[in-house]
Amino acid sequence: MPTQLAFTVIGFYSLVVLLPVSIVVLLKWPQAWHHLIAIFLGLLTGYLNLQSDEIQFPVLLLLVFGFFIAFSHPAKGWQFAILLGIWIPIGQFILILVDRYSHSFVQEGIFSFLAFVPALIGAYSGVVVRWAGTRYSAQQS
Repeated sequence: MPTQLAFTVIGFYSLVVLLPVSIVVLLKWPQAWHHLIAIFLGLLTGYLNLQSDEIQFPVLLLLVFGFFIAFSHPAKGWQFAILLGIWIPIGQFILILVDRYSHSFVQEGIFSFLAFVPALIGAYSGVVVRWAGTRYSAQQS
C-alpha cells in the first residue's frame, strides 16, 4: 500500500473513531467539550496538512480554530492552542519515520513545531477579543 494512501485511510478512520470516543467522554464529563473539539479540529488540521503541499491552508485553520475555541472559553486559551497545534508535528514525525526521510528531519520535522505559532496567535486573539467585548459591554451598562 502506498504511504499516501495509508495516511489517508488511517487519518480518516482516526477521525471517525474519535466521534464515538467523544460521545463516551462527553457522557461522563460534559465540561470537556472544548478540549474534545480542539483535539478533533487539531487532528483534522494535521490530516489536511499531510494531504497538502501548501502551508497556507493549515495555518489559516489553526488561526481560525484557535480564535473561536479560545473565544468561547478564554480561561484556557493556551491549552487549546497546544491541542490544536500538536497534531502537525505528530503527523510530520510519523511521516518521516514511515517514509524514512531522515534527510528532511529538520526541515519537515523540527520546523513543524512552528505550527504552535499560528495556534497561539489565533487562541490569544480570541481571548483578547472576548476580553475587549466583555469590557466594552461592562462600560455600556
